[in-house]
Amino acid sequence: MFERILMPLDGTRDGEAVLLPLRHVLRRKDSEVILLQAASIVPSSDLNAGGFNFAGELERAAIYLESVRARFEGEGLRVRTLCREGDPAEVILQAAEAENATLIALTTHGRTGLSRWTLGSVTEEVLRRSPIPVLVDRHVAEPLDRSRLKTILVAFDGRPESLAITPEVIELARLLEAGIALVKVEEAAGHGPDLGFIGHRLDGPLPLEEFPDLLDRDLIEAGNPFAEAGLPTTVFRVRGDVSDQINKLARILPADLIAMSTHGRRGLARLFSGSVTEQVVRSATIPMLVMNSGARLDIPEEGDSA
Repeated sequence: MFERILMPLDGTRDGEAVLLPLRHVLRRKDSEVILLQAASIVPSSDLNAGGFNFAGELERAAIYLESVRARFEGEGLRVRTLCREGDPAEVILQAAEAENATLIALTTHGRTGLSRWTLGSVTEEVLRRSPIPVLVDRHVAEPLDRSRLKTILVAFDGRPESLAITPEVIELARLLEAGIALVKVEEAAGHGPDLGFIGHRLDGPLPLEEFPDLLDRDLIEAGNPFAEAGLPTTVFRVRGDVSDQINKLARILPADLIAMSTHGRRGLARLFSGSVTEQVVRSATIPMLVMNSGARLDIPEEGDSA
């Protein structure tokens, strides 16, 4: 997952925060970080009547990318830069395919103008269509200490497809020496009170064939691969609104990253009713790792009709 990381940037230092907890891993893995900036004209009241100097904007983007490259290389990272013209989401997806990227890492925040990675557009489009994992860091005004990820919260909906991200999570957790919190949220009927957190610590993989009547069998089965990989693993079953409970548990633990698998291109998170992944991304205050196992790029070739 860490061989080639495509990192779209928006021209701000905030946009670089997504790699902060991973930098020692990237150095150890000799990963290649590909810095990308997409230059596109976004209608704005700031544009003057004399027009927009697009060539100048490309030049400014290239200068900015070089400054980030120099800084990252000074930290021991292997870095390349790309500056492309076009719609940001399309540029990101095309670059991911052309560069054979293994991970897209981006920071989202509400900005306007030329540099625009808004949750309602660019990020969600990338999440819907990217066939490789996407690491999303939603920028907040007062971020937590993210120098190290200690606990990864993995969302599970009861179906094997929602665990498609397991290999990536195991790789990341091993490299970071992080523990796993696996959570299944059961939607509460009506508006009754939420069920308190019910957790089980796995000290190792549990042989399910020896316990045919085991309660929480699905959770234990889902948690076994993480425990078998030697990772400290705890499984939780909670009841309530799915996205709210995922974020609530993330705060209580506390977790440092949320990992979710989605499937299909017709709307995000069809494995989770109500497009839960989108809701979690919008409200999470910690990074998220999202894997859309059913996505494919479908980038039109030249000459194809739109």
